[in-house]
Amino acid sequence: MRTTKTLIALALISSLVACGGSNNNNSTQGSGSSSAALAKFTTMTSVTNSCGEVTRPAFDVVFHKLDGAVNGTTKSDNQGKIDTDIPQGTQHISVIIPTKNNDGEKVTYVDTYLDVSNGLTLDRLSFYNSDDSCSCTYEAQVDISELKISAPDAILEGVNRRPIHIDVADDVLPMCSKDKLAYLSIKTPYFGGSKAAKFDLSSGAISVKESDFIHQGVKVDYSHIDEHSMGTVNIRGAIDNRSVFHQVSYRTKDNLYIYPSIADTNLLSLASFEENSFAEGNFKSFNTAYQHIDENGHLDQPQKISAYDVGYEFSNSFVNALVSSNSNVLSYDYTNAVPSADRVQYRIGFNDYKHGAVSWYINSEAKGTIPDLEFGDILTDETMDESSMYLSFNLYDYNHEGNYIDLINVFQRQTYEQLIDSGIYDGGASIRIEFELNSN
Repeated sequence: MRTTKTLIALALISSLVACGGSNNNNSTQGSGSSSAALAKFTTMTSVTNSCGEVTRPAFDVVFHKLDGAVNGTTKSDNQGKIDTDIPQGTQHISVIIPTKNNDGEKVTYVDTYLDVSNGLTLDRLSFYNSDDSCSCTYEAQVDISELKISAPDAILEGVNRRPIHIDVADDVLPMCSKDKLAYLSIKTPYFGGSKAAKFDLSSGAISVKESDFIHQGVKVDYSHIDEHSMGTVNIRGAIDNRSVFHQVSYRTKDNLYIYPSIADTNLLSLASFEENSFAEGNFKSFNTAYQHIDENGHLDQPQKISAYDVGYEFSNSFVNALVSSNSNVLSYDYTNAVPSADRVQYRIGFNDYKHGAVSWYINSEAKGTIPDLEFGDILTDETMDESSMYLSFNLYDYNHEGNYIDLINVFQRQTYEQLIDSGIYDGGASIRIEFELNSN
């Protein structure tokens, strides 16, 4: 397979998105190879489709030396599990997971972890196959005829993705859900306030009455958020690993509510989009800031990552290296822009006649280098469609102490509710950047 630098350069010049690579020479996950003979690599695969069904495909493993050269290969068992010694001299590890989508088309995931010479233990290698179609696990007819009489001005949320104005809605609404329990809310704009209720969909039909809504809403106070830079405000409650009572306000300060008596864990996320330009090209950024909401509807100010600062750092350290250096090693330091950044992940995507749709993820700390990663005969570029290449870059800054592997495991081991309660989102933020290199 051609060099990592060449692939990233091709993706940039193809005018499809941003790039980067990383390992951190200061990471506690890797500091040389003296103990590599005793280090272990332990994990298992988890590929989830849009229906929530999980498969655990077998995979190949490539061990890389410090310079990216192949230092050995192995395979998982047939259940997608591995627990093996890491060959001495290994600095980075890649896994190659061949699978298929719902249409039987080939899909290949490549997951690389940089600077892990002291060992790599992951609860699972998680991927989501969004191409799969899925029928409803629970289909129900929602009768709102009584609600239309008692609360004709109400707005009903939770039946589908859009709020439903009761006065103009049909008496019976179809509902499709992956979950047995439905969490619905009503807002009454003329009289003010909001209430919530829980319904069981297992019978296939529910009748919704105003008296069902016994959980009083608490208005979220986000008046201190600057309206001009606000973007899209999302409010979500969390019950175990499920997001409930999702409400959205687009660049306006609409009344949004939480329902502590039924979902006492709640999160606000602030999403925004920017476009910026540098001499070397243009980039788009998708920025999200988080903050926990207390039971009284109060929250601290969310802190967004500066898209310009991250893009400037990328432009200086990465694009210049691509266009001017003969070295196959790519270096950068995003802690110049975000000193507390926890993790970076890069995704190089392309179509390949042999491997299908390939998504290659490179995971690391926010500072360091990507070496020239080689894969031997396991993954080659002989049938690569270069015109299909794209690259994206995600930087994460959460309220977390530890290295990037620790952070990955925290998100895998805890439910959505536990993560919010732990405070990991408090003051946290993430950003995805797509970079388009000037062709001249």
